[in-house]
Amino acid sequence: MDELKKLNNIVLLGEAGSGKTEIALSLATRHLRQEQGPASFFDMDQTKGVFRARDCRETLAASGFRLMEPTSFLDAPVVPAGVIGSLLDPRSVNIFDVGGNEVGARMIGQFHAHLRAGRTKVLYVINPYRHAAMEGRQLIDRMDRILRACRLLGVNSVIVSNPCLGEQTTMEEILAGHRLLQEELAREGCCASILAVREPLAEEARSRVREGVLALRLHIRYP
Repeated sequence: MDELKKLNNIVLLGEAGSGKTEIALSLATRHLRQEQGPASFFDMDQTKGVFRARDCRETLAASGFRLMEPTSFLDAPVVPAGVIGSLLDPRSVNIFDVGGNEVGARMIGQFHAHLRAGRTKVLYVINPYRHAAMEGRQLIDRMDRILRACRLLGVNSVIVSNPCLGEQTTMEEILAGHRLLQEELAREGCCASILAVREPLAEEARSRVREGVLALRLHIRYP
């Protein structure tokens, strides 16, 4: 995942249950860990009621990332402070964990001009075991709607396959889910270019798939 280290901005999108927050946290704490220089983690996901990146504030701080989260005014979420300043700083590394539907995605849309002007990549995360509709056309239509909502359609974007049934997901379950997703995406001329797996399974995954493998260090513990 060396190419991710050349970016200023990484935007993570995906529906509820996709695992995008876990991937965002792994990027910050493992792959893009900052020893020096400004780095910000923007928690812009208002669609989850319990588990948010903000629950890992200390872990992010230890990796050099400031956690920037929304405040509320009259019970309405307000965009985290510091977004424009971070986007205008060419030294800054910024990770955006964005809401999982069109409504949540619109929060980042107001910054689309700055994101398009910088070195930005969008990671659209799909968990084939959690996605309600797994037909290729529906997957692409849903992704396009979310990208349009955040005004980032056409920005450098990749699909991340994250086949996960929980912490005990086996390699065979990962590969089966990944194949299913790739087959459906192929019907629409698309593919997932990254496979996300738990860190202990990363080496085996690299020997069994052609796509790039993103090793995940899990942070969120579910009851």
